[in-house]
Formats: sequence, C-alpha cells, structure tokens
Amino acid sequence: MMFPAILYHSSKTVLSGLALAVVLSGVPLPAHSAETTATRPNILWLSFEDHGVELPFYGDPHAHMPNLKKLADSGTVFTRAISSAPVCAPSRSTIITGVHAATLGTHHMRSDVALMPGIKTFPTYLRDAGYYCTNNVKTDYNFAVPEGTWDENSRKAHWRDRSNPDQPFFSVFNFTVTHEGKFKLTDKKFEEMVKDVSPSHRVDPSTVKPPPYFPDTPVTRNDWARQYDLASQLDVEAGRILKQLKDDGLATNTIIFLFSDHGIGLPRSKRWLYDAGLHVPLVVSWPGVTAPGSRNEELVSLIDLPPTVLSITGLKIPNYMQGRIFLGPEKQPEPEYIFATRDRIDEAVDMSRAVRDRQFKYIKNFFPEIIYAQPTVYPDGNPTMREMRRMHEDGTLTGPAALLFQAKKPAEELYDTVADPYEINDLANDPQQKSKLEAMRTALVEWQSRIKDKGLQPEPEKQKRKADAKRNRR
Repeated sequence: MMFPAILYHSSKTVLSGLALAVVLSGVPLPAHSAETTATRPNILWLSFEDHGVELPFYGDPHAHMPNLKKLADSGTVFTRAISSAPVCAPSRSTIITGVHAATLGTHHMRSDVALMPGIKTFPTYLRDAGYYCTNNVKTDYNFAVPEGTWDENSRKAHWRDRSNPDQPFFSVFNFTVTHEGKFKLTDKKFEEMVKDVSPSHRVDPSTVKPPPYFPDTPVTRNDWARQYDLASQLDVEAGRILKQLKDDGLATNTIIFLFSDHGIGLPRSKRWLYDAGLHVPLVVSWPGVTAPGSRNEELVSLIDLPPTVLSITGLKIPNYMQGRIFLGPEKQPEPEYIFATRDRIDEAVDMSRAVRDRQFKYIKNFFPEIIYAQPTVYPDGNPTMREMRRMHEDGTLTGPAALLFQAKKPAEELYDTVADPYEINDLANDPQQKSKLEAMRTALVEWQSRIKDKGLQPEPEKQKRKADAKRNRR
C-alpha cells in the first residue's frame, strides 16, 4: 500500500543542488561517487533518551556539557524541534521510517505490529547505495527490525568495523543514560551511573527549581537535579565518540546529528503532548555548510530526519515518507503546522492529538472523561509522580501542579507557547482565540484523514484483523 507524500520531493540528486551551492558560495565540492568517503559524507547520529531542552546550548546552565556545547557551537541549533510522539517506541518507529506511527499502526506504547508492505526502514536505502550502517544498540520500533536494516546492530556496532576504510558510513549511537529509569535508582547506584561527572560539576538539588507544574519539594528538586547530572554523564559518553571520530580523521567529512527521542521522563513531560514532552534538542554540525553557532527557528519534526539524511546523501526520497527535507541543497519550505500523537501508554488507554505552529499548541483529547494521570505501573514508580500522588491524596497539591489530577480532561486545549511556555493557561474557551482554535482544529482533521490515522480504529479490531490475516495465510 502506498501513501501520499505530504510534500513534493524533488527527484534531482543532491549533486546538482550542491553544485549550485558551490557556485553561490565558492565552497569546493569533490566529484560525486558512490564508493568513497572522500566524495560522500558520513552521517553520525548521537541519539539520547528522555530529555528536553534543559541543556546549556538551549540556555539552561546547570548541566556540565563541554563536549556537546562545542558540537553545538560548530553547527546549527534548531530551537523548535518537535518529536512526533512523547514516548519511546512510537517516536522511534517514526524516526526509522519517516512515517507517522499513527499511519504505521505503531502508535500504542507498547505494541508489536508488522511493518506495512512497501515501507522500509530508511537505512536500507543507504545500504543499497553503498553505505555501511550500524546501530549501537537500541531499536524499540514497536516492530521487529527488518532484515537488511543494519550491517551491524549490537553494543559493539561502530563505523570502525567496516572492512573498507573508504566506505561511507551511517552510524547511530543511542545513549540510554538519561532514561527515566535512572530516577528510580538508589543513591548508590545513581552515583555509579554518573561516576564520570566531577564532584565539582554535580548539581545541588537545593540550587534548582522545578517547573511550576511540579510541587517544589525536596523530592522533585532531587529528580530535577538528577536529570542535570545524567546530562553531564551523557556529555562524557558522547564526547568519547566525538573524539574517536576526530582521531580517525573523519571529522571534516561527517555530518553529525544530535537529538533526543522526546522530552524528559517526568510527569506532564514524557507521555504527554505538552512541549515538556515534545520539544527536543536537535543540533546538526555539517562542516562547511552549517554556520558555526547558528540557530534555526523553523518548525522541525523528528519525522523529517529520514528524508533529510537521504537527500543530503544524494538519494531519492520514497514517496510514502511524510516529512520534509529541512537542511541541505534540496531544503523544503517550513510547514505551517507539525503534528504529534499520544495513544495507549502501557495499560493506560487514551488518545490525544496535537497541532503545533511557531506560537500556538492545540490538543484534541478524544477521551476527555479519562483523567490525565491514569495509574500506570512503570511511570508511577518515578519519585516525582509518587510525590504528586501523595500530595493529591493529602489535599496539598495545588496550583498548576494540580492540573494533572483534574477529574477529567477538556475536549480541546489551546496554549500560547511563547507567552506561556509551561502551557498552564488554556485558551480554548477564550473568544479572542476562536479563529485560531478553529483553524488548528480543521488542520488536525485534514491531517488525520491525509495520514489515515489508525488511532481512530479500536485496538481490539486491529488485533482481530491481524489474527484473521494470519489465519488466511495458512
């Protein structure tokens, strides 16, 4: 089954666009070749988990991140990068295919579906074009990794393992140190986790202040300080990979992408459609192309990563991909809106959709009768969530922190993310915002129709159809 592309993808190769760039900029460009790193760029992805923009190169000074700050200073920081889903597997299924999870059927967390006919994981196209593709090591796509996706997929996977040192590579390193599970560690185990962070760079919980949608208590301050220390440890681990790249003499011909799969693993962040769950860091360092220290204010979705990588390596974009090329000679226009989805999270059934422009966020809650903070085993083990539940039961949870425990959700929410970055003041019933609400509501309906949103299909019915199809194949 083929799906219409949201944007038109040029069939020109990247070479013609680069040639034009050479004429305009005077930057020398070697002749195109499918075989050597001298003429085709390497691609390095530094992907980490459960972290938003609470980082030095986004203006938050608490974490000590000299390596990644240096990377950011060498390239472009994208200030409005948004994940397509606020939780791991749906987001990662989109990143690896360039197709929304709600189209693929991978929108529930967790689920196990078959990859749709005609859809490929995008490293397959790179491998077919001669790239050596490695993943170290997490996949978590909500579907089995298709054969042919990676040359090597293991804890040891590395560009250094390719037999021909001139072969271009696409290497992914997934850092799990920032995952929400680290908030649950005992003090002793947490100290082992951040062992590479100097004591002088550790964050004192008394010096931080959680966002207003958290109660300000020693428990929440401790979690907030921990996420900074984990970011500092991430910097050490990512720094080792960057040093290896430099030691191998590959830094000048490697395009580096740094990004997180979604926001921080705390309540009202991970698993929710607020910017705390969707707004992610994205840095691209492309020697000779991205201006050092530059910032890009355009809307970018993580679904844009596959078509962008294929474009800058000179490959044709499959017409089923739903993102846009956001960087390089074939760069496409910024969209008016980008979209995100939330569906079942583990045992908690729900469905919400978000529409985001540069200023406003619209959220449609399809089950308003279901509370935000449904009891869910895994996230409820988080110290901050336990603290919030305790205070809610005691009647001491007040102000914005109490929003998560309302008796029901509104059917629609609307926020001015510029004036109200924590998305506390819901404008859905503000008469002055009626036209904005209606425009974004319409955009959502059109988008759901365009992508064939499987969230509108009950999950038991999907499971029945899957079982029927399996029986019919026998």
